[in-house]
Amino acid sequence: MLISATAQSVTTASSSMTASPWAQQVPFNIADEGQQFNFATGMGGWSWDFFGYKERNWVGENAKVARLNFFGRNSTSSSVATSLSEEQLRTGITFTFPDGTEGSHNGLDTDLAIIDITGVKNILLLCDMDMRVRLSASDWNNTNRVNYYVNDIALAVQYLESKGYNVISAAPFNEPDFNAIGNCGGTASVFNKVAAAMQKHPTLKGRVCGPNTLNTDPAVTWYATIKNNVDIINTHQLAGSFDHLIEFWQTGKNDGKRAVADEMHNVLEAMVAMNYGAEYGTWWGYEGVTRAEFANITTNGRQLTYKEDLTNFAVAGVYRYDSEPDRAKAIIGTSERQATPTNFNFISQDRLAYFDGYGPAYDYMMDVPGGTGYQNGQTNAERTINLYSGEDVPVEPVNGQYKIVNKASGKVLSLPNGDATIRQSIYQWADGELANQAWDVYPINKKNSADYSYVVIRNANTSTFPLYLDASAWAMDKGAKVNVWSDGDDLSTLPNGWQRWYLDYVGNGYYHVINHDTGLYLAVDGGSTANGANVIEWDNDGSDKLLWKFLPVDH
Repeated sequence: MLISATAQSVTTASSSMTASPWAQQVPFNIADEGQQFNFATGMGGWSWDFFGYKERNWVGENAKVARLNFFGRNSTSSSVATSLSEEQLRTGITFTFPDGTEGSHNGLDTDLAIIDITGVKNILLLCDMDMRVRLSASDWNNTNRVNYYVNDIALAVQYLESKGYNVISAAPFNEPDFNAIGNCGGTASVFNKVAAAMQKHPTLKGRVCGPNTLNTDPAVTWYATIKNNVDIINTHQLAGSFDHLIEFWQTGKNDGKRAVADEMHNVLEAMVAMNYGAEYGTWWGYEGVTRAEFANITTNGRQLTYKEDLTNFAVAGVYRYDSEPDRAKAIIGTSERQATPTNFNFISQDRLAYFDGYGPAYDYMMDVPGGTGYQNGQTNAERTINLYSGEDVPVEPVNGQYKIVNKASGKVLSLPNGDATIRQSIYQWADGELANQAWDVYPINKKNSADYSYVVIRNANTSTFPLYLDASAWAMDKGAKVNVWSDGDDLSTLPNGWQRWYLDYVGNGYYHVINHDTGLYLAVDGGSTANGANVIEWDNDGSDKLLWKFLPVDH
């Protein structure tokens, strides 16, 4: 019998083996041995300093805790990497800039304090000149200036090593082809001059990394100039073609260079870097579960297939955890600034499967958003699709109106007294077929979000003034009460991060419900069975108080 389904993010899921002719075909076998990689990814420790203003919120302690909650959901490699970008390199040393002002260099310690939350010890050192220092190419003709700067980098490496860190690579400039930030006059010859001086320094020799271009198009030509003085290759991907990105990685690896990706803006950059031989990667920013799933599954699992769409600047892959032979994850990634709309058709060749509840099917097609230019329809789109086979599978997608039942108590997620008030805390109550116990659950709009693996959960009794399940706006501590909040959202717009929830199927019909911004789990306080017990956020302790079943409401 032919079984098919449609959904907001899906064109079709079908039990036939007929492939859509216009889509990128992604065939895989769940039982394949697959390919293992030695690619460790971690979280950045940036602190940006633009003319004295430091922004440490989304890259600060709260963001690190959220990332760690997600990245720690499975056993991550102890050999993860992080990047450190500090415009003024020498920690604790006062330096007089050419304009006569003095700069403090204690920001390095602030970054390390954030990194220490994760337990990371491997560092990819990404160096920036201070934004107030505007140097032309001719300014670097001064040999003393070159040696002075190289010595600064060496001091930073020595300081990091004295604190117990292992510095994998040291890049002297960040995006040097973008002159306003690169501060090497925008020329590869200056980069090469500094790299050559770094090779003469015993602390830096063997760790010199480059060219770190912003644009992938000139990356190969920059590399050709500096290749004799760099040990490790790296480029960013904020402009340029997919072909040139691949050419860069292949050229450097063919020359026997090591490779890192010290500023990955999305999962596409990670997937490409890994498949072309990079050993370490650092996420420039935390977005959501897809990056965490990729980091975990490539450490503790295997890649079953990998597909590039060179024209539309998108990639797709299928991965399987070693510990879960009947489950896999399809991952989609796109360029932050160059992606155009495309389609991927995932084809299971060895068995029928359920794709996020759609099935049983052999194929599943995903429409992937894109745009026409930077911040013009570009969403940095990425997505995780859960594939299930075997006896215990979710037999339908969660997309509709539900009562949400806790396993430990058997009680239902409820809006107290149907009170349509923002900040109202949520509790559990015995199922009374009440309107305030019904919740509309639907996917977030893929065109308005980077990671669109999430759903929103809206109380069905508040349609005129919509109230959404909300994680209390960055309350990072476990035990924080979950409430409801309204931001005027509807199906076409994007909810804020603490109103986005990831549904992770655990088994026997139950899900973990995980918040986007905190990485914590929806739970009943203390596993209580009492009416009125608070619903809170908690870490994954393996208990039933974290498990929820979505029961469709009969209309």
